[in-house]
Amino acid sequence: MHIKKSNQSELKLGIGDYTCNWGVQIFGLYETEKERNDIVHGYLKQSCLANDK
Repeated sequence: MHIKKSNQSELKLGIGDYTCNWGVQIFGLYETEKERNDIVHGYLKQSCLANDK
């Protein structure tokens, strides 16, 4: 699913198949530490795969 909020480049979020455009603020809702960690780790993993700093 793509969340389009600007005309900037597309960014893979590392959470499911979600993408958005650069410059979009995102947040995750979670109930447990595992859910929080899944969100954060997926995002960080995707940034490493893309060589983001």
